[in-house]
Amino acid sequence: MIRLGLIGWPLAHSLSPVLHQRAGEISALPVDYQLYPTPPDRVNERLADLRDAGLRGVNVTIPHKAAAAAWVDRLTPQAARLGAVNTVVFEPDGTATGHNTDVAGVRESLGPEPLGRAVLVGAGGAARAALVALAERCDQIHVLARRLQQAETLVASLAPERAIATPLSALAESVAGSDLVVDALPPQAEHVARAPLHRLSPQGRVLTLNYGPGAAATLQAAGRAGRPAMDGLIMLAAQGVAAFELWTGRRVATGDVLASLQAASRRD
Repeated sequence: MIRLGLIGWPLAHSLSPVLHQRAGEISALPVDYQLYPTPPDRVNERLADLRDAGLRGVNVTIPHKAAAAAWVDRLTPQAARLGAVNTVVFEPDGTATGHNTDVAGVRESLGPEPLGRAVLVGAGGAARAALVALAERCDQIHVLARRLQQAETLVASLAPERAIATPLSALAESVAGSDLVVDALPPQAEHVARAPLHRLSPQGRVLTLNYGPGAAATLQAAGRAGRPAMDGLIMLAAQGVAAFELWTGRRVATGDVLASLQAASRRD
């Protein structure tokens, strides 16, 4: 049995077990994927306990991605650049390697077409991955955060040539004429849902990195504004199958797990 899991706080609506159980079925591998709700003051203890319990690895979600990056024994170049880990591999020698597959997930969500100007709202671990992916496609990115210094640090470290740190209070002005808004805030934050999304460019669209109930407000606001919108299920699927390959060596197509995630999300 390949034992895997997810740590984060909270985890009530996570669809990661659905994803990895399906990936195991497709790969004909016995997978046991469990949720491990972990408060912020117990991250190090939890990771050590799961390593010692014989798990193959874990995913890491908010708000623990930076803490996991500090705990592991080594970081891949991508994880080191981001300062965030969303996948931990417990190695046979007892050490732990931190990876970040979120960039691949955002990249797949964006699609291949170039973008002119984008607005990224948020400055956490998911936003860091989103900024790297956006910098590959966009001419200019406005990064907005509740604390401007967070946005400034993010821009300076990851995309100083393409991105501009902007106060969250300027969200309406930043949205106007932009081709894409990426909502990388926690599910309970509804800043993007309250933004004037009808002021996007004619081809403008909205991407929220949340899914299920956490994406509802943003998706509904985009619908009212007559703008196409996408939730975070493609990102979840893409980053998940990348993590599954790191743990098992088996490659699963994103589309092969996406249908299961969509069905589970509708049930929620």
